Amino acid sequence: MPFAQSQTHERFVVSTDALAIGFSREHGGLVHLQRSAGPELAGYGDARPSVDVALRDRGWLGERSAARYLSHRVAERDDGVEIVLTLGLGPLVVYDCYVLQETQITRHLSIKNVGEDEVALLGVRMQWPWLLAGTRDTRFEAPGNSVRPRVPLLVAADQRAGVLPRRFFAPGLRFGSAFEPAPSMAPGLLALHNSTSEETLLCWYRSTAEPALPEVVGNGTALTLGHHAELAARLRADAVVDTGTQSLLLLCAPWTEALATYHRRVLPDERGPEPPAWIADAALYECHPAQWGGFAALGAEIPRIAALGVDTLCLLPVFARELRAGEPWDGPAAIADFERLDPALGTPAELSALVAAAHQHKLRVLVELPLDGCAAGAELVAAHPDWFCRDELNHPVETLGDAPLAVFDWASEPLREYMSGHALALVRGYALDGLRLTPPRSTPPNWASSLPHHASAGALGYVALVERLQHELHTLEPGLALVGAFGGPALARHQDCSMDELPHHMFFHLGLGRLTPSELGAWLADHSAVQPPHALRVCYTESHTTRQLNPLADGMRGSRISRMLLAGMVICGFVPLLRAGQEEADGEFITGLLAARAGSHALRHGETHYDVTPDAPQVFSVLRRAPDEAVIGLLNPTPQRQSLTLRLPVAETHPVPGEYELVDLFQGRKHTTTRADPGRVRLTLEPYQAACLALQPVRWEHLLAAVSSDV
Repeated sequence: MPFAQSQTHERFVVSTDALAIGFSREHGGLVHLQRSAGPELAGYGDARPSVDVALRDRGWLGERSAARYLSHRVAERDDGVEIVLTLGLGPLVVYDCYVLQETQITRHLSIKNVGEDEVALLGVRMQWPWLLAGTRDTRFEAPGNSVRPRVPLLVAADQRAGVLPRRFFAPGLRFGSAFEPAPSMAPGLLALHNSTSEETLLCWYRSTAEPALPEVVGNGTALTLGHHAELAARLRADAVVDTGTQSLLLLCAPWTEALATYHRRVLPDERGPEPPAWIADAALYECHPAQWGGFAALGAEIPRIAALGVDTLCLLPVFARELRAGEPWDGPAAIADFERLDPALGTPAELSALVAAAHQHKLRVLVELPLDGCAAGAELVAAHPDWFCRDELNHPVETLGDAPLAVFDWASEPLREYMSGHALALVRGYALDGLRLTPPRSTPPNWASSLPHHASAGALGYVALVERLQHELHTLEPGLALVGAFGGPALARHQDCSMDELPHHMFFHLGLGRLTPSELGAWLADHSAVQPPHALRVCYTESHTTRQLNPLADGMRGSRISRMLLAGMVICGFVPLLRAGQEEADGEFITGLLAARAGSHALRHGETHYDVTPDAPQVFSVLRRAPDEAVIGLLNPTPQRQSLTLRLPVAETHPVPGEYELVDLFQGRKHTTTRADPGRVRLTLEPYQAACLALQPVRWEHLLAAVSSDV
């Protein structure tokens, strides 16, 4: 790709036919960015470096002294133009490497210790300072994160480093951040979009070693977009370590088209093996045998559970645990032995009998396998100390809390072999239908001095285990399924179905009035658009984790709001999960809801289109469309009745002229259109009501026959 270069004392600029990018010759920071024939996108604030590095004994080096520009080189490659900036930062030399391909820029850092003493690197920031896509009608987007969709630029530009975001910016704020680690839990996508000029800027991060947390900082006018890579390493003299890749894509396109372009470029290879056919139709029931007293007692409950309409039992870990005397079954516990069942639950024969009873009632059975660690006193820790993370003093890393864990280091191939072998033996031995995996939310660095890799290289090491397990399960039996706890792009293609935490939170924010119906629809549409192709996702109003992550969800059990939200998740196409005990308050509702889903192809497999009732802004609406069926879902998330006129998708789904009726799959109630306007129907929703309306043509001959028989 041909290029031109110009430079002054203050900056240098590299231009191609598609874009121009410029950097400071003082500190190497971005100062100019422009798509060909597009507006200036960078430089709307004080010039600053684009790189910062944290060391254990000094903190963030940029807070002490700015990076120093040393040199740069530009070269033409077969696939684009390469720019390498050489920067000095404390005792380090940072090579900031960019590759320009059309309007996409791919970037990574190589960090070298040029000092005489060893340093411990704790993190790296890769930033794009002070970006702006126009002040009028520009908004900030972060699909797949807890950020409100369609955030006005000035709201986003109010964000400051180290300051907790406000709920208006991030209604789903969790763990003190609006963003999720990428690529383990989210795509790490940040964007600016101008809805008038359609100028769009997309920024994301990928790595196979360690995740990065997206970061946004504003100055009241513009935004600095970046990622904080959780890269940790011991750097001896002349040692080098590399980051993952950060990408920037410049487009002039509508927002939906921009997301589609991102999907085509980033996710075309993300699709893994085909999941078992049954998983898309599944309804999961999460429980622990100790809730009933053990395997045998749970086996006696199987007929009642099956009658709810669920078809898959998801058993929480059944392995031997370290549980303090007198602690309840669901108290803090750590796995003491993965190869031995918890004796308090029963014998291996009783677990086999439980699985057989479930199969007899056409229920599949999954067992959860936790991957964060095991009890600090477990024999596994003593037998294989190199399978666990160690701190700077070479002591085993233990999590804090009532049940301390020794933390697995998934960079260890022998550990992955052991856990894979154990998991397959578990499936074979008890005739299970699959597994549910719960990877760690975060993994500390392993500072063991004997490692052949850098300290954080195992942070995403469990991805290799997930990929291996999926392959081995499908090889063992094509109908076996692997369900995962998180659904970021690094994991989703290796899981047949992913537990999707974020929609759970966003649905509850709808119920609490923190998110409008149109905002939830936009958030869900964007969230789906950045998922790997055909990704199946589980959602829930309660799970065993909600007592820590969203206690309000547990407290709302049996409420109209909770029932409405569960119905909304089903209507929007999520695979539903129920927590054992929900049926005590909502058994009849759950049975009807799951029956409606089981009887509707559109609810389980239809295309999804949001916001189909523009005249009713207080009502959440979604259209699910299959070749032979159209279903409209409505939620009234307010304490008032809501009346609306519904426009029916008659032309697309029922081209034959005539009158139509909407049959509520939840209540059996019918709403018939008028002859004057067969494309509309008027209806009223009660407070916190969910409706699921199937569109059907009115068969007058049947009505006349019924009338004649009555006469």
